[in-house]
Amino acid sequence: MKIRVFGLSQAGKGRRSNEDSFLIAPKTGLFAVADGVGGNYSGEVASKMAVDAMNNYIAGKFETDPLALQAKGGGLLAEAIKDANLRVYLKGRSEEKYREMACTVVAGLLNRDELLIGHMGDSRLYLVRNGITEQLTEDHTWVNAQIESGNLTPEEAKTHKMRGAVTKAIGAEAGAEPGLSSIRIKPGDYFLFCSDGLADVVQRAEIGDTIARLGPKIRKISETLVDLAVGQGSADDITVILLHALK
Repeated sequence: MKIRVFGLSQAGKGRRSNEDSFLIAPKTGLFAVADGVGGNYSGEVASKMAVDAMNNYIAGKFETDPLALQAKGGGLLAEAIKDANLRVYLKGRSEEKYREMACTVVAGLLNRDELLIGHMGDSRLYLVRNGITEQLTEDHTWVNAQIESGNLTPEEAKTHKMRGAVTKAIGAEAGAEPGLSSIRIKPGDYFLFCSDGLADVVQRAEIGDTIARLGPKIRKISETLVDLAVGQGSADDITVILLHALK
């Protein structure tokens, strides 16, 4: 399966630094978006450290065992995320300037015609297939848990004071487990990895409409979605990776 990919990240309006990081690694087939959390707790260090650690872990496994992906499948991605989690966790507890740093992450690992998916937090992965847009990850957030339990409606969650609280993040707990899934890739598919700077303000239908209007120009689609997020009031850092499976 031949894949085209483009990534883009920009700091939020008025922010001194961008706490998002992204990774496009053709050699390992790994794609990841990480979003620093914790405000003054070095989120940009956590996000960069996380994506680099994941890629280094998978590349190291490939060097010692070229068939590691075929043997372990999604287990390899899970191992990489947990390795990154532990490294960020230990760094945040060994140096005061990095105290309690953490980040969210959403990652995809190519395995022939399959995309292995792992995530922690509220960075998301969307699939646009045959004109239908689907969210492939489930937010690890307090408000999402309340929606699932029936205590909040989706509309109430949008303005709730706890809407930014994540229940899982890289570096927050030593033994945290990522959410895992996988999907078969079909020709024509678009996969959009994004931080909440985009996901919080750009609706699912707008993502699909933008891709339908501008496809297959993945750079233009990515730039347009970022501009759309800014235009709709996002003050957060915004990061996207867009994959397109060619027909």
